[in-house]
Amino acid sequence: KAKALSKFEKEAQSILVEGAPWSDYKHEMGLYRKDLDEVSSRLRKDEMRRLATRVERWVRSRLGESVGLEFNRLGSGRGGFGVPENGEKPASEKDLWDRIWNVFTETVEHAESRFTERARSFDASPEEVEVGLWRLRRKSWGVLRAKIDEEVMEGNILLKLRENFEDKFRYDEHGVPRIWRPSDDIEGIYTRARESTLRLIPLLSRFHLSRTSAPPPLDAWIGTPPKSASSADEEDLAPIGG
Repeated sequence: KAKALSKFEKEAQSILVEGAPWSDYKHEMGLYRKDLDEVSSRLRKDEMRRLATRVERWVRSRLGESVGLEFNRLGSGRGGFGVPENGEKPASEKDLWDRIWNVFTETVEHAESRFTERARSFDASPEEVEVGLWRLRRKSWGVLRAKIDEEVMEGNILLKLRENFEDKFRYDEHGVPRIWRPSDDIEGIYTRARESTLRLIPLLSRFHLSRTSAPPPLDAWIGTPPKSASSADEEDLAPIGG
């Protein structure tokens, strides 16, 4: 813009007629500046959309790994079902959703800082950045929801339940395979392993945080649509309910 305005000024000065009021180019300069603002605004909006797409792709990749790892921790990996054996096991499955929510919000916060930094390099206005961040949060929730739906498909759930049962039944609390003896309470160990596994079904059926026994504060976290958001900013966004 500065280069274009400088060139306009130079050309206008070269044909200026001294003492002739009609030769003044201030009005034309204003119109030209307005045209430049409109073009740069359109280009910046296009680049902001491309930036948002890149950041969303990064969020999808990070969540795919992190959320998948949290679900995989429901099993031990010792049963041969492809679940990794390495990695620290959580103390309890009860806070599964808390861990997923924390991973999700931390990932999106990191993505927001990346987006804001790049958007400012485009000379984006605070309003444009605000709309971009709001859209990023909405889109990120859609990414998380799709990942969770994938993890709780029937085949995946059955695999995780079986893995969890075998972990509790075939191995002791130290992860050592049990060597059964006639004096062992096989029925009791079996019952505890089964009950532990059955408790996972209601746990996995609802996204509830253990510390509040309620769904995550999604509406408050996403926030209301910015005043500068247009209908076009919302038309490609999936509903957040359910």
